[in-house]
Amino acid sequence: MRLQRAIAFGFAFALLPALSGCSSAPPADTDDMSLREIQQLETDVRGSLVDCLLGKGWDVTADEQGYGVDNLPSAQVEQYQADNEECMRETGADQIEPPTLTDERLAEFYSHEEETADCLRARGHEIPQLPSLQTFADGYRQGNPWSAYAFIETSVSEDEWNVLIQACPQL
Repeated sequence: MRLQRAIAFGFAFALLPALSGCSSAPPADTDDMSLREIQQLETDVRGSLVDCLLGKGWDVTADEQGYGVDNLPSAQVEQYQADNEECMRETGADQIEPPTLTDERLAEFYSHEEETADCLRARGHEIPQLPSLQTFADGYRQGNPWSAYAFIETSVSEDEWNVLIQACPQL
């Protein structure tokens, strides 16, 4: 079983202080960050969380979508979750709020999804046209975001998925 806490788009975390793996960082203000800056913050924090969990003895791996432990015995799930939460607190990752879904932010997400859908189409995948910006924004605000990857997630192998994520980054 792979237990993974994915760092989903829009849920960036505060950076770990450079020298210490055990002190809380102040929350980052994601409302003032571009989508690319949020994605970089997520990458940096994912690395800090992995380092923290490795320091606690977990065999953690990370990729563009999150981090986790492969083949975690069910008897260890509770301890892993407790250590993960402790690492979230220690790194300050639990202090950050997702960016506010303003019209401008949603337009940025829409543009990124257009690029992702075009990239997936260029690699031979059938991805429908995006809905209108208004429908797209309404979906996000209602907790039902449109994603190009939703149209291929069950039709590609894990290896192909990993190649696609590198070539066509997902929010």
